[in-house]
Amino acid sequence: DFLRVRKDDNNAPYKDWINVTVLWVDLSASASADPESPDSQLPDSPIYEGKETSIQLSGVHPFGMQRAIANTTYGDSMALGGILFRGQISPNDLDRDSFDTPLTTGFARDSESNATVTFGFVFRRTVDAIDYYDGNLIHSEATVFQGQDDSFEAFQDVNPDPENDRPTITDLDGPAIQFSIKDHFVHRRLNFVEHASYSFLAGVHERSSIDVKWSMSADAALNYEGKATFIVDLPNNGIGTNEVRIGSESHIDKNYSVPTPTLSANGTNVLGGGMQITRGQDVTIVITGTNLIGDVFLKRDTQVLFPAKNVLVKETDAAHHYSDLTEIHAVFKTTAGPSDGWEVYMKNDNGTSNSIGGFSLVDPS
Repeated sequence: DFLRVRKDDNNAPYKDWINVTVLWVDLSASASADPESPDSQLPDSPIYEGKETSIQLSGVHPFGMQRAIANTTYGDSMALGGILFRGQISPNDLDRDSFDTPLTTGFARDSESNATVTFGFVFRRTVDAIDYYDGNLIHSEATVFQGQDDSFEAFQDVNPDPENDRPTITDLDGPAIQFSIKDHFVHRRLNFVEHASYSFLAGVHERSSIDVKWSMSADAALNYEGKATFIVDLPNNGIGTNEVRIGSESHIDKNYSVPTPTLSANGTNVLGGGMQITRGQDVTIVITGTNLIGDVFLKRDTQVLFPAKNVLVKETDAAHHYSDLTEIHAVFKTTAGPSDGWEVYMKNDNGTSNSIGGFSLVDPS
């Protein structure tokens, strides 16, 4: 009921006893894309109470590089790179009410991506990242971002539950790859550092785990059916891009080496055959070649340029949702007058491809 403190006298009748509890989190992570691996199973509730949210979001095994499935929040026009953090807490006799109150309360995440709690555990994450679009290293649409990037409450389960006799907290991260009408090829390079902290005082975060480094690299486009499709490298094969990596050596070079596209005259034509492009209508041009990444244009002389409304890739490996970039569709709609001498060409920061000429603009029949 009270603390007795002896005087500075070795013959004093009382001794000092102060009990100190040190909270520590043994933090580990998994990003195995093998759904059969025992190390890559998403825990059931209550160990991970965000499982149902994850299923509704993407519908897939949420680790490694994956394409979401139809009829989910993401839908199959998005892909993601998933990783699960487990934090095993010491001492191992803690439960949700160890301090006569829920062990974690008052979770909040502000517009600056800072997650805080009034009391208890929270996962903290920083990011150093850059996105490239359409094969451009320096592009008006490129984004560079650094700073705090904590998960939302729906993906952090920071009220511990026993797993293998250890109180455990979890965090599921899944950076997404999504497209806009302007961004046909998306290249993401993200380096993360994550740790767990504990707050005895609201907003004061005391580190309670080591830092864990991880990264995601992703290159993707939409296929002919409008589904997210990986490009450049097969996903989850441990080589190159389209990987989630974990560990002290996991951080990647954010510079992106853009391959130079080469167009082939044999097979590059208007979908359905021919070289005539109907004015005022959406017309799809089939382009064949190699390394077909970049901005796609209709060009006449050096002055007249019409960018493609949309660019889609042929999925050549359905099992891995992958395209080898040897065939793409570019959709154009132009109101330029009837004329000959039009070319299709692609460009990126590594240079301009050989353009394919011989196209004509014609009036609707």
